[in-house]
Amino acid sequence: MRKLLLITLGIVFCARMSYGQAGLVGVYGDPAGTLCKMTEPPPGYYNMTTYVVHVMAGPTTGVGFKVVPSYGWTASVAISQITAPFIAAGDPLSGTNVGYLSCITATPILIATIIWNSAGTGDTCAYLSVEDNPATTFQGVEVNDCALPYGNSLHAPDTWFFINPDGGWCDYLWCSYDPTLKRTWGKIKALYN
Repeated sequence: MRKLLLITLGIVFCARMSYGQAGLVGVYGDPAGTLCKMTEPPPGYYNMTTYVVHVMAGPTTGVGFKVVPSYGWTASVAISQITAPFIAAGDPLSGTNVGYLSCITATPILIATIIWNSAGTGDTCAYLSVEDNPATTFQGVEVNDCALPYGNSLHAPDTWFFINPDGGWCDYLWCSYDPTLKRTWGKIKALYN
C-alpha cells in the first residue's frame, strides 16, 4: 500500500512540475508582465497598448495561443506586432504559433504588442483572455519546452486581463487563471471523448 501511495504521489508531483514549467501566457499592461488590469481613459479616442507576455516559464522555444476580447470590450485593433526576432504563423487575435528561434531560459518573454483604438466606452469588467489557438488540435495554450529533438508540448492555463475594473468581482480575479472559468461545454466534453 505504501509503495502504491508513493508511486501515485510521484506521478502527481511530476505532472504538476510539467504544468509549472509551462508558465503563463497572458495579456498585460506592461512589457514586464506585472500589470494585470487597466482602466480606459474617459470617452474620446485613444490608443491603449497591451502586451502578450510569457511569465514564470521553464526553458521554452515557443507558444501557441489566441487573444480573445470579451463582448464588452469595444476597442478595435490598430497594430498587432510580434516581437523581433521571433517568427510567427498567424496573428495574436486570430490564433498564432510563435517560435522563439532558440531555447529561452529567462522570463518574462515579451511575445507581442497590441495597440488598440479605444473610444473609452468599454463595459465594466471587460476582459482580454488568452486561449488555445483554434488552428491547432492542441487543447489550451500551448508552450513548447526545450527537449530535443522537437520539444514537448506543455499546457498553460487560460488567463484574463481585465479592463475597467469596478472594485468588485473582477478586481479579485485580476492576474487570474482558471482552466475551467471560460470553457464551453463542448470544449470540456471534447477532453473526455
